[in-house]
Amino acid sequence: MKKLILSLVCAFCGFGFIGCSGPVEDSIKVDFNASDALKKEMESFAKSGARVGSGMNSLRSLGRDLQKTDPAKGDAVLKAIDELVNLKDAPKIKEKANEILKML
Repeated sequence: MKKLILSLVCAFCGFGFIGCSGPVEDSIKVDFNASDALKKEMESFAKSGARVGSGMNSLRSLGRDLQKTDPAKGDAVLKAIDELVNLKDAPKIKEKANEILKML
């Protein structure tokens, strides 16, 4: 019984020290451009005319990211995204997506 308890204590102490070596530096830097990401999304909508479904939050998030670097453009794009989300007809969706592409 003593050996079992001693083994468990040693195991817990060993696991407790794993990961105590300090912070790990991120060596990968991602060059993210909200405008490019939005262009890609809008090209898809301009081509398909598909309604914006669950991707609405992603589009708005990209619009807010754009707003951080270019507030005026970000505001205009966010307003246009809100309009795009409410559209139901494929031709109107394509038209609005192309309008947003021109803003970017």
